[in-house]
Amino acid sequence: MTEDDFWALVERCRTGSRGDLGELVRLLERRVSALPPREILGFSDHWYAASDSALKWPVWDAACVLMGWVIDDSFGDFRAWLISRGRASFEAVVENPDNLADLADELLVTQWAVAEQLDPIVRWVAYEAATGEFPPEHPVDAPGQGRPRGERIDLADERAVREHFPRLRELRRPARHEGAQ
Repeated sequence: MTEDDFWALVERCRTGSRGDLGELVRLLERRVSALPPREILGFSDHWYAASDSALKWPVWDAACVLMGWVIDDSFGDFRAWLISRGRASFEAVVENPDNLADLADELLVTQWAVAEQLDPIVRWVAYEAATGEFPPEHPVDAPGQGRPRGERIDLADERAVREHFPRLRELRRPARHEGAQ
């Protein structure tokens, strides 16, 4: 599976879901499970690579500015959700995290209990459904499980937030989660 094939499949599922995240999860599971095992692994490899490319402090900080908090688990779910928005949106945010402002309305109403199902589908549910076996690589060993790369922004410094995330700052929500970073 090529990277273009990967993104085309994500886009078809996104379009077919008509904005319903639960339906997107069902479509991804059904369509990825229908692929040959080798293609499922290719899809998974591209998913890992995309998720890993978004594992950056500026993306984390942008999500934190908008949502008010981010922790390790929620950032993984956030990255999966961001991938599910399609290539153009995903790449725009990874390139310039302030572009998350373009997705703010969708993000702020996201049902995270549904969004957290995206990674397991890609990582093992589809493969197991197609083959009856677990995939060769265990998700814990996958890329994207480490710490974000790059420089953190001091989110308590309003000047830094205004400089790095001018659009998101206008949409900023107060922190609502104890222990948030």
